[in-house]
Amino acid sequence: MTQHLDELWTRFKAVCAERDILPAAPSDWEKASFAWRVLDNEQKGSAIQDVATRDATDWTIERGLPQRYIADKLWQRPQRKAAAPRTRREEMWESA
Repeated sequence: MTQHLDELWTRFKAVCAERDILPAAPSDWEKASFAWRVLDNEQKGSAIQDVATRDATDWTIERGLPQRYIADKLWQRPQRKAAAPRTRREEMWESA
């Protein structure tokens, strides 16, 4: 199925693997390949640029699935950091 994909797909997957982002099973990558096919080259380039430069702790790529990242065009969204861990004081306040 993926033999008909372009070299930009190969680059996208390579960047994700190099940075250990968008972790997914082979079936997830298969689903992502279908979403990739409908993007134009400009969108593909933007997605590659984003996964190459976005902060790896951003929830969009740290825990996201590749098919969702591509289908929802998440490279267009601003970076989002994970919530800061709660302080001991905040935990005590919530438990009171």
